Amino acid sequence: MIYRQNFTFYQKKTGIADFQGNWAARKIGLIAACWALIFVTIAPMSAFGDEDKRLDLKAVPGTVFPDDRLETKDGTGFAIASHEGALLINFWASWCAPCVHELPELAKASEILSQDNMPISVVLISVDRKGAEHAQNFLDERHITGVISAYNPSSSWPRALGLSGLPSTYLIGANRKDIYLLHGPAAWADEAVIAQIRQAIGGQ
Repeated sequence: MIYRQNFTFYQKKTGIADFQGNWAARKIGLIAACWALIFVTIAPMSAFGDEDKRLDLKAVPGTVFPDDRLETKDGTGFAIASHEGALLINFWASWCAPCVHELPELAKASEILSQDNMPISVVLISVDRKGAEHAQNFLDERHITGVISAYNPSSSWPRALGLSGLPSTYLIGANRKDIYLLHGPAAWADEAVIAQIRQAIGGQ
């Protein structure tokens, strides 16, 4: 069973704050997020269950993505406009339990999808305010490899896209017309999910 609850973004300033909303709303959101994180942290990956693991994708054609170039692990930088081929872009943070929970699945999915005739690139965009070094060390410690690792500590991309939770993932076809959005974690390396990704944005 895919856990579909959206997780509010938080930023560390003098306290914990989300992108929008007043203080009362933030307190309620924080309490809800804490319970959600406890639930997902305790739940094993098998909590995705024996039910249909297919992604609950929302078609979002016409989505306009930021055009600035993000810093990457390899130093080349990442921008959608300059990247050829289909993309799976996942927004995550080290403090987001469901994000961390699905990282190994995303790495496995990247290994599988990269072997296609028309490969789909998996991009992990960290929104950790501690920056690139913290995010990359976090991935390295967990042996998350085979992905494009990018960093957006200012969270300018998710704000520009109007995202309200983590993890959030976009599937973008090579034609840049087929675009889908998923809120929440998924069993990315599951055979049915891989087939769904290929059907949605592969082979273009």
